[in-house]
Amino acid sequence: MNRANEWKEWLLVAVVAGLASVLAAEIGLAKQAAPGQPTTPQSNSVLGTLAASMKPGTFALLNQDGDASGYSWTGFLKGGGPDSAAVGSIFGYAQKAAYDPVGDKVYFKGAPHFQGRSGFWATQITYDVATNRWTAVSPIPTPVGHAYDSNTINVKARETYASATLMPNTLRRFDLRTKQWADMAQPASIGGPVGEPSCEYFPERDELLMLQGQSLSCWKRSTDTWKHVAKLDGLFFRSAIARYNPVHKCVLILGGADTNSRPAKRSHAVYKYDANGTVTRLKDGPASICIYINQSLAAVDPVSGDCIFIAAVLGEDLNDYTGDVELWKHDISTDIWRQLDAKVIPDTAAWWTRKGSPFAVVVTPISKHGVIMFMSAAGKKSSVYLYKHAPPAAIKPLAEKGGQQPDGPSRPKARSQGRT
Repeated sequence: MNRANEWKEWLLVAVVAGLASVLAAEIGLAKQAAPGQPTTPQSNSVLGTLAASMKPGTFALLNQDGDASGYSWTGFLKGGGPDSAAVGSIFGYAQKAAYDPVGDKVYFKGAPHFQGRSGFWATQITYDVATNRWTAVSPIPTPVGHAYDSNTINVKARETYASATLMPNTLRRFDLRTKQWADMAQPASIGGPVGEPSCEYFPERDELLMLQGQSLSCWKRSTDTWKHVAKLDGLFFRSAIARYNPVHKCVLILGGADTNSRPAKRSHAVYKYDANGTVTRLKDGPASICIYINQSLAAVDPVSGDCIFIAAVLGEDLNDYTGDVELWKHDISTDIWRQLDAKVIPDTAAWWTRKGSPFAVVVTPISKHGVIMFMSAAGKKSSVYLYKHAPPAAIKPLAEKGGQQPDGPSRPKARSQGRT
């Protein structure tokens, strides 16, 4: 081969290699921007750097009251005037926030309730990962009230959602582009029950889910209408929750309590709502986990797909706190529960309102950085922690052997509860 031909061949190889490199980069960016998909942690921010440095199975402090991030009890977390009582917290009777992987921001809307002479107010806050800053956002819609388990996001539509009371007629949507709240059709339009709401957006079905009591319903944005999905008889009527799983493309639904009895009865029923619209009952969850407002925290790890639970260890009744907590994970692909080492959780007395009581603590997965964020409103102890459950490149085994099995009765075969 002469030198001219060698040069031409080398040039061709270089061009092809360059195009392949560009294509690979574009594919990488596309994957990074895909809503709900975990990516390699980004280390060009305080959160990103911290997340990248963490070992799996560890917590790390990100922000705390009075630091340069603006995370502040008196600034916005308290949600009331100087004479307001301890329930004056925007995280009071709330359990989760919403994360936007496109804007790399956390959003939460909530309110306390009045227990003092001073006024109280609803507040929406946001955390900007790029700047490591917490700020209050306005305006705030009416009515004012607790968010319960309703903060969630439709990334593609650029909207967050939050409710405000036990009634099925206070759900509102927030446009992330215009920064304005807007009305929408309400679950009450199909006779939604009264109870602590849990909301999740299910992107594979383009449904905003509302769980109240034993009733699961869905809202279609394109038609602004609600439809009943299923009645889940195993749940109890107060504070059952739903958690979307971006890894396994389904929604985990579980828990609740019956407070009409003393001591209150606790449901350990667990369901899966899949992308085909089928609701299936799974094995009952562990007896020590009480899914009830402010008794347990739950979030899906964006890397492994495990649902992580921090559960208050209770005595005979719902508010009988022992001061201890447990750490659990549930793998929805195998329906296996496993208890983890709770010693990795920072001493709850140092960042919760009360040792072993997760009141006024909210949680959200941070999918772009492969961690879960826990935020507390506890006066000068108010803090933000990250939990890293799995490494960025984690590959789940086909099945797990051994480990803790559910304490409740098992079912040899899953039961289908219908299709929509």
